[in-house]
Amino acid sequence: MKKRILIICPTSIDRRELGYNYTAPGYEFIFHWYESTEFDLILHTGIPYDSLTTNPQVIIDDICLTIGRDGIDGIITSDDYPGCVLAACVAQHMNVIGPDIYILLLAQNKYYARVSQQKYVPHATPQFDVIEPASFQAPTIDFPVFIKPVKSFFSAHAHPVETLECLNKIRSSAVIPEPFQNHFDWFFKTYLPQVGHTHSLLVEQFLEGIQVTVEGYSYNNHVEIIGVVDSVMYPRTYSFERFEYPSQLSQVVQERMHEIARTYINGVNLTNTLFNIEMMYNPETDQIHIIELNTRMASQFADLYYKIDGVSSYHIACDIAVGKQPKPIIKNAGLYKHAASFVLRTFKNQRVIQVPTELDIQKIYELYPDVRVYIPFKVGMLLSDELQDGRSYRYGLIHLGHQSRQLLQQAFEECKRLLPFTFSAIE
Repeated sequence: MKKRILIICPTSIDRRELGYNYTAPGYEFIFHWYESTEFDLILHTGIPYDSLTTNPQVIIDDICLTIGRDGIDGIITSDDYPGCVLAACVAQHMNVIGPDIYILLLAQNKYYARVSQQKYVPHATPQFDVIEPASFQAPTIDFPVFIKPVKSFFSAHAHPVETLECLNKIRSSAVIPEPFQNHFDWFFKTYLPQVGHTHSLLVEQFLEGIQVTVEGYSYNNHVEIIGVVDSVMYPRTYSFERFEYPSQLSQVVQERMHEIARTYINGVNLTNTLFNIEMMYNPETDQIHIIELNTRMASQFADLYYKIDGVSSYHIACDIAVGKQPKPIIKNAGLYKHAASFVLRTFKNQRVIQVPTELDIQKIYELYPDVRVYIPFKVGMLLSDELQDGRSYRYGLIHLGHQSRQLLQQAFEECKRLLPFTFSAIE
């Protein structure tokens, strides 16, 4: 009999990947259809939502009531917030495996995450300080710096800052809207009342170099690394152009990153979950720094691992959720040597006039049977109608595998040519 897995806050990538029988064989999926749409709107417009759907206790009670009738064997989520926090709360209520909600909340707070990094991996922790947005105060670290809310969402309201004068100008605009903060505060007031509010701003050392994501899992306090994925940005921007696996960093540097991840995750006792840690390697100084910890799987990379290593990270997440030790990953057991998630992006907000048809997409699948094409837009929409990074506008993803990086890039260019998009300027 198949094990029943509840997916909390399912994303479009979840629904797509879990639809493939080979992604997580032996499991049956139940989707709880609460999604983050309201949070998107809150962050973009500041519009407050007073409906019961944004009341965490109501959401938790609803999920527990629903699954209490049918029964489940485990819970997973790939959603950063509120997904992974809700999943931990529900797992605790339903007495199934999941990360400790107290440890998870402290990891979700960027300031307390930095404090724990300073304790366990000080050599990989950038300089940092915390300031209150309502009062003008100079941070204790040198400029340039990077400023972000201690709790953010999809990099919203994060800014590089060159001078103290610039910091004073943007500190108010860097604050996450109050309805979102109040929602996050509820979890701290309920589970960690000693922490206080989460409205502060983190100011940290500006990092330069090669950015990667180190993904792994911890099961019963044993940490394993799944892979290191290169995060390639458009030149002179902070917007991602593609994500490549396996990483081009030397094996020596990757092993150092593995050790940092293991030490940190074991130190904070985060377990029974997947995690991904964004890191920066500076080849000039040979230093590695943690950018941030995410206490969930990176769903965008799941099929990249499958293409290269023959196992999806969704399968690993499902095994952990039901108390099953994941099988050891056999590196390079997949069909390809290189894989990438290519991001279709523009740097102007525009209206969508034409998107690829099903026939257009089918032509791509005939050429590349293992391709993934994700297009979230319909004709008439604005690119800003979807959650964006605040600096550019993503309008699709193309995932491909190939035997060389050169052929991989050529395959992407061919797919892009065969997928017609038309945009118009906004009047």
